[in-house]
Amino acid sequence: MFRYKSQCILIILQDVLHRTLTFYPNETKIINANKNKLELQNGLSTYWKSKKNTMFSKEHILIRCIHENLKPYTHVVNKNWLYKKGQKTIYNFIIVDDDTMLKTVSEKFDSVETIQLSEGLIIAKTEPFYFDENYNIAIDK
Repeated sequence: MFRYKSQCILIILQDVLHRTLTFYPNETKIINANKNKLELQNGLSTYWKSKKNTMFSKEHILIRCIHENLKPYTHVVNKNWLYKKGQKTIYNFIIVDDDTMLKTVSEKFDSVETIQLSEGLIIAKTEPFYFDENYNIAIDK
């Protein structure tokens, strides 16, 4: 009896491990599939989309966490990820949650291309930008 239970537990654990290691969210697949076509570098998004898509990206796309007002979510983002003296991490897209966020993006950037990749996944492609030493979005002009 004990042997049967331990075999069942082992099978369940193997299944859970397999599903964990092979999990690939559909939204992340879509972003990765469009990386080269849309020339996506790194991006920004609100908490849940940034964390999930960075963690599961097979194309090593970094999506840093911001509030809808485009300010960094500094209590969950290491400030060194945003700004390191002498280094610029370049971003060129923002995953927008709604029309209000899209409006904020459009007001901040001169050039915004809105791309609907799938139902509920809208990317605002922008000119390249980075974060300055005050953790504000900066654009080389």
